[in-house]
Amino acid sequence: YQHFSIREISPEKTVLFVFGCQRSGTTLLLDILERDPNTRVYGEFSVLSSQDRAHKIRLNPLPRVRRQIANARPPFIIMKPLVESQHAPTLLEFFQGSKAVWMYRHYRDVAASNLSLWGARNGINNLRPIVQNDPHNWRSENASEHTKAIVRQYFSEDMPPYDAAALFWVVRNRLFFELNLDKNNHVMMCRYDDLINDSTRVMNSIYDFVGYTYPAETMRLK
Repeated sequence: YQHFSIREISPEKTVLFVFGCQRSGTTLLLDILERDPNTRVYGEFSVLSSQDRAHKIRLNPLPRVRRQIANARPPFIIMKPLVESQHAPTLLEFFQGSKAVWMYRHYRDVAASNLSLWGARNGINNLRPIVQNDPHNWRSENASEHTKAIVRQYFSEDMPPYDAAALFWVVRNRLFFELNLDKNNHVMMCRYDDLINDSTRVMNSIYDFVGYTYPAETMRLK
């Protein structure tokens, strides 16, 4: 991954990363945050990944990302580089003072949503780069040897699609602990079900976490 000297971003900017496994409610969280006029939200496909010619999802070189968000007018910057979740510590260190939310959703729902959106082979396709130990694929980057061994043990090209999607959920969410994000006070976990069922409380906690007051009335959320 990218290695650069650490420099503090513009002090008037507050940066929040959204990490986690795909289909875990990250888009819902961004949709809510985007209602705040004081935010600038960058999804997976944005100007921050403009140099990724293949898929437009890998972040640009971090100094360029820093310059790009410095030019944004709102003070509260939200980025959702899900395919960079395995580099969460590097990103949090580079953008000093930044915080992160790790979205968590039950594997049953994630696996079902994964296959419904991307097709029955998607879980298998996601696991294959890990089995092959592809150094250039985000799915295998920073995966521990223990995680890779688990995938190799259960992977096959004809494995049940749901099992493959669930196993990929394991791979991505193990990162939260393998990267010691559970011990990082700049990272909080957010359950999808809580965001759905008690959004005001959850959003209050996220805004308090980053040092802002949640503008519930402005955002017209019940």
